[in-house]
Amino acid sequence: MLVVPVFAASDYEDEAKTLYDLGLFKGKSETAYEPALEDRLLREEGVALLLRIFNLEDEALAMDQAEAENLLKQKFSDAGEIAAWAVKYIAYAVKNNIVAGRPDGKFAPKDNLLGREYAKMVLALLGYVQGEDFEYKFSIAEFAEKTGFSKSEASRMDEAFLLRGDVVGMSYAALSAEYKTGPNAGKKVIDVIVEGDEEKKAVAIAAGLIEEAVIVSLETLYDIEINVGETLNLPNQVKAFYSDGTTAMLDVAWPTVDNTKAMPKTEIEGVVSDTDLKAKINVTIKEAQLRVVSVSTDNLTQVKVEYNLDVTTNAEVAKKDNYTLSTGKIDTVSASGKVAVLNLTKDSVPNNQTNAKLTISDKILGSKQEFEFKYFDATLPQVVGFEATGPKEFTAYFDEPIKDKGTVTVKSGTSTLSVNVSGIGEGTDAVKIPLYSTLADGKDYDITIQGFKDYAGFENIVKSLTYTYVKDTSAPVATIKSAKQECVEVEFNKPVSGIIREMFSHTFTAWIATQVTSDADGNNLVDHDDSYSKVYAWFYTGEDDVDRPIPEGETTFRILGKATVTNTSTSYEIKDLWGNKFETADFTIAISADKTAPEVKEIKVTEENQITVEFTKTVTFGKDNIEVLDEEGKAIDGLTLSFDPTTAATKFTVTFSKGLAGKTIIVNIKNVYDATLNSNKLDLYSTTLDVSDTTPPEVEYIRWDKGDYLYI
Repeated sequence: MLVVPVFAASDYEDEAKTLYDLGLFKGKSETAYEPALEDRLLREEGVALLLRIFNLEDEALAMDQAEAENLLKQKFSDAGEIAAWAVKYIAYAVKNNIVAGRPDGKFAPKDNLLGREYAKMVLALLGYVQGEDFEYKFSIAEFAEKTGFSKSEASRMDEAFLLRGDVVGMSYAALSAEYKTGPNAGKKVIDVIVEGDEEKKAVAIAAGLIEEAVIVSLETLYDIEINVGETLNLPNQVKAFYSDGTTAMLDVAWPTVDNTKAMPKTEIEGVVSDTDLKAKINVTIKEAQLRVVSVSTDNLTQVKVEYNLDVTTNAEVAKKDNYTLSTGKIDTVSASGKVAVLNLTKDSVPNNQTNAKLTISDKILGSKQEFEFKYFDATLPQVVGFEATGPKEFTAYFDEPIKDKGTVTVKSGTSTLSVNVSGIGEGTDAVKIPLYSTLADGKDYDITIQGFKDYAGFENIVKSLTYTYVKDTSAPVATIKSAKQECVEVEFNKPVSGIIREMFSHTFTAWIATQVTSDADGNNLVDHDDSYSKVYAWFYTGEDDVDRPIPEGETTFRILGKATVTNTSTSYEIKDLWGNKFETADFTIAISADKTAPEVKEIKVTEENQITVEFTKTVTFGKDNIEVLDEEGKAIDGLTLSFDPTTAATKFTVTFSKGLAGKTIIVNIKNVYDATLNSNKLDLYSTTLDVSDTTPPEVEYIRWDKGDYLYI
């Protein structure tokens, strides 16, 4: 039999004191700390000590005494030798498969406890099964493997009679082991013991058994948006995430936020109680209702509408049909930040200092409102940007659209490059300047731009600059700006050519575009030889045999880098002006069907025999959709109507076959369908109009009687 040296057990004095402070080890006294580490341990004492160290003593002592005694009598032939105080401990251990006794049917309570016996009990408590997970004779080696216990110590204790100090050492190591099975599977023994007990946790932290949990992060708080004057309810607490996987709600002290005025999205920081940490939350205080701050112009081609709120994502603000100008026709509308810019068609630009009126629909402001302003331009156009958009092309960016081209001088040293004057762009703020010569990579060019006139007739401020040309070798890139069932708006990061409709498809590769245009109205077809930065791929134009409208929901939109014209062998590639090729790209687009019925935007008398009818959407409109009656609601004899245009549009001129000056008429508009895929219908609109006499009088007869008067 092995004899354990005295010094070995005394090596675990610190561990014994920690177990004592944790309430897991009592020693020999009920009133003082007397660990008696040098005493040998009987088997019945070992079981009691094991349950105490694993915090199971209370459960054991709660067993019914009669149940415990009967269980031991049935299990062990020497049950009568078990000390009365140990009955419940051993019965609990038997009941929970922690101990099984000796092969001869005895428990041998008074025998000295062996190292491998104690190791076997610890492994059983951790959820390991003898015969499956380990063999009894190797139990202490398995114990060392699972707990990190010293292998040399394990070897020393294997078949030795354990001292109390030895058991302390093994038990202390077991605190760092994880349970294999049961409700605590995956948890460390020490974590289970101290759970919910802050005093024990503090002891374990001080002993290094567990790390003190620290806050590793705070929860991300959701943004808050309120209207001016509403109560701002900031969270009183924030969830903290600790290094040990636990969480806690901690108090937060926030600064005072003024909710009486609008505030853009602003990050607010609050102090987390008892820490140096800051909780953060984004707060936006919005104006309660969208309103117009101002309507103004700084050139004759654009009307700027400033709102009190950000309208970047407001779809109604970006619809041109929601605006009506008394002078000028709206081509497109762009919205960014708090400003919407109404871009006029170039054939409707008014004279400088023309008074005008803008009507904004109730779809934007809640109620239709009118704003007076003046088209006014008192500034000279300026060049605000300049770049090479091809090996033989520059683009000058002005701060307003240019009506008339000027002159561009391009020099390299003493040489002057020829500019293709006839090809210089007009009617845009991005003016293309084509050259007859190819630019040299890395070379400096001295450029002068002058004489370009805006729509007020002002010439640009002369711009002189030195530009270093660098050949662009990057491939063109496309982005999807908007998508609806009828068409997809595609923008390239630089001008590209070679575009044909066969390059664009959705859902299936065979569902190609009906046409590709350079405008949002679908009128100007692209030419594969020309360059474009933005195009519109149309899949619904009303041609039933070729249309493939895009379905609602998410679908795939595809742009091919190279395609062949249908029914020909002619292929084209999308390239920039340097010859860099566009790579085929797939996009996921989300489509919402337009189910909004068209409305009459305005009807007004323009001549004695003419009215204009304007709708909020593109519609088909003709003689079957309108009737003009007298003030009593009766048909007007001999009256016929003609229409311009005769195709789908938003605005129509209706001409009467005879003048109706001085009369009151009733105009009924009915069964008008828009040009969308869903053919949304306007059922009936009725209004009464007074037709003024706008015909100037004509002189029919003049007579003079040679007196003082002429008779007319």
